[in-house]
Amino acid sequence: MASWPSRAARQSCTPGKDCTPTWWICSRQAGIGRSENEGGFYKDSDKKLFDIVLVWKLDRFARNRYDSARYKTQLKRNGVKLVSATEVVISAGPEGIILESVLEGYAEYYSADLSEKVVRGMTENALKGIYNGGTIPFGYMIDETRHYQPDPLLAPYVEQTFQKYADGATMTDLRDWLKAHNIKNSMDGEMSYNTIQRMLSSRRYIGELCLRDVVQPNAISALVSGELVGVSPLHLATQDRSVA
Repeated sequence: MASWPSRAARQSCTPGKDCTPTWWICSRQAGIGRSENEGGFYKDSDKKLFDIVLVWKLDRFARNRYDSARYKTQLKRNGVKLVSATEVVISAGPEGIILESVLEGYAEYYSADLSEKVVRGMTENALKGIYNGGTIPFGYMIDETRHYQPDPLLAPYVEQTFQKYADGATMTDLRDWLKAHNIKNSMDGEMSYNTIQRMLSSRRYIGELCLRDVVQPNAISALVSGELVGVSPLHLATQDRSVA
């Protein structure tokens, strides 16, 4: 089934209106219109396969004004017209250029402003020890207030894993030991070398939460004591003992 932006765009394209028989639906949901999609519609426009690029809104066309101007230049050079299904730019003259630029500028501002607010909210969550989403680290559970809490069943295995590694166990030893106890990873899969390595190198287990350049110590309950891992926290993870 087509996505709703594509359906809206198609519904706006009727015979005798602004559309010709050949046109291209541009939707970010389909990965088209992303700046990294260098093999997409704007390069195909020189093949004369379509003469209209139909978008749901102009902000679906490109990530920013720079990419938008670059794509439009390529399309115009190849005789392809850009049409918005929901934003009516009546004039094809100078007024239309200004209106289109305002719409694109506002869309870029909204995207940048939203990104800034999301990062700010996630940073505040990290400082308060609040779960930001994603895969829950092995050994933890999330309570009703979205805070990290030790999983009463799995948390002891985290400390024992560190202890065994400190005592000289290899990754194979740790994997086999966890497998013998029927311990699964956070995705309910088998424990692997990579899972164990991430466990041994994750600073969450000493209570730290990190987001970009923000590091908040003692943000959550530590599952591993500083005495267990030594003076330098998690220094054990830098030792290569993957095999016996």
